[in-house]
Amino acid sequence: MQPSSTLKFQSFISPSIKILKSRSQYRSCHICVPDSERCLAAICLDQSYYSFFKFEKDQNRAGQVASRLNHRGDVSIITETPKGYAIWILEAEAKLAQSLRAKYSVTDQPERSPQEQPCSILTSRSQYRPCHIRVPDLEKPLAAIAFNGNYYSLFKVVEDVQQAKQIIVRLSHRGDSTIITKSLKGYGLWVLEPEGYIA
Repeated sequence: MQPSSTLKFQSFISPSIKILKSRSQYRSCHICVPDSERCLAAICLDQSYYSFFKFEKDQNRAGQVASRLNHRGDVSIITETPKGYAIWILEAEAKLAQSLRAKYSVTDQPERSPQEQPCSILTSRSQYRPCHIRVPDLEKPLAAIAFNGNYYSLFKVVEDVQQAKQIIVRLSHRGDSTIITKSLKGYGLWVLEPEGYIA
């Protein structure tokens, strides 16, 4: 438990929700969990790991999401970033990922039909900007795109749009924010990296 003097709370958010306003209060990392084959963006706080769940620009909205998560039995915290508020969920069985574990994978079998969750496809290069980013605990930069002020790392490229949508459903079910882009090579699947920065 962090000393109360290091945690700042807002009166309009439940006192049970921690809002960490300084990077010195936690450490960014990537973790592995039993129900996922890829490593997840995470933070370490008090020797516990929290995986990234969602990003909200508004503090009130972030507090509402965290409260709902706690109400359903999860333990969540919020970190303040220059662009908004990141929400993280405790992963009790998580293990720290290896520093070079940048190769993600995912089963192609969806848990739900892709029709249950619509997803938009960016078809023009003018809608996003290709780049390379760095993320905590990974030594090599990742291929990425910049979209709406956020960075998304390349997860996978597939040839079939239905396969792309199926994988996106699974990632979204896990809590990842994702984007699909269309190019001559096929359909690119990209995952939000809340701690990413230009390489």
